[in-house]
Amino acid sequence: MRSRTISIDTNLLMIHLPAKVPAIAFTHQFAKCNDLDGNMNDHLKIEYLNQFKDGVHYMMRLNPIEHKLKVIPHKKDIITTYKLKDGSKAVFGTTPEPKSFNLLVFEKGSWQYILSVDQRMSDIVTAEVFVQIAESLNGVH
Repeated sequence: MRSRTISIDTNLLMIHLPAKVPAIAFTHQFAKCNDLDGNMNDHLKIEYLNQFKDGVHYMMRLNPIEHKLKVIPHKKDIITTYKLKDGSKAVFGTTPEPKSFNLLVFEKGSWQYILSVDQRMSDIVTAEVFVQIAESLNGVH
């Protein structure tokens, strides 16, 4: 399985997306590039929702590595750390109070990836599923 790519016409950046998403039925997919005058808050956000099932909410946020979010998840909210097949580190945790989303944060290429899912889906989208999604970024270093 190969990772998906998209091109953004800003400095000809190539963004690689995981080939996998959670095994959940989604009815809507939204993507938004934020360019907030400068590079500091630039990011790509992709959301997947199911309009018929409350709590079915999966999101990917990609930040340029030079402007990565440094304290997500917060130290007290880290559950565990994984070593991915390429040797990089992935941190699994939750959002701060109220703890409503589980997160996996890792870096590949020149991007920070933040995968998140509503905690009501945590029995389906486990930490191991997040790691499989991260591992589906084949060939990205």
